[in-house]
Amino acid sequence: MTSASIGAGLLLNVALPSGADAADLHGRINPRDNKWDDSWTTRLGKYRTVFDVSEMDAQPGAGAVPAVMDTYNMVLGTTDADLGFVLVIRHMAVAMLLDDSIWGKYDVGSDLKHTQKDGKPFQVNPFKDLLSLVQKRGVTVLGCQSAMTGYGAMLAQRAKTEIPATRTEVQAGILPGVIMLPNGLYALARAQNVGCGVMT
Repeated sequence: MTSASIGAGLLLNVALPSGADAADLHGRINPRDNKWDDSWTTRLGKYRTVFDVSEMDAQPGAGAVPAVMDTYNMVLGTTDADLGFVLVIRHMAVAMLLDDSIWGKYDVGSDLKHTQKDGKPFQVNPFKDLLSLVQKRGVTVLGCQSAMTGYGAMLAQRAKTEIPATRTEVQAGILPGVIMLPNGLYALARAQNVGCGVMT
């Protein structure tokens, strides 16, 4: 299944199991829910940029972040602490935020255009070390909860498992340090509210 077909399924045509609720499937978020963490907005350095990654194979994607940080430090003499970089992972890229157990069990690697050297899909998350690296360098990694909820439903349908249980498993499999927000567009807008330019 391609990323395009998965995305279309999430947005429009995912077949609902008997008795399932469409609003629940697509992961709509209660706007009165006050669990969302906004404290990251107070920890950004002077030079602020938000990177928008909506596809796992996006270019420039998450892999561009360390190079841009290095270039700032080289040209301006800054340190990582001076850089208020934010990475928003949303839409079909949210699989990047899941640990190896989810990638292996649900064949997440088949959603990537590139494969391992042997031509087989990745059975572990090839992005996790990159995300850990940028987090250690001070980058704030934000995820789209709405997309993650929908992705959990899609994985359940692929594996023929129960949607609620699979969603719970997916939620527990989010990588450490990732801050989930109601949706990715809100994350992008909020980053701009606090002075981030946008890199897409």
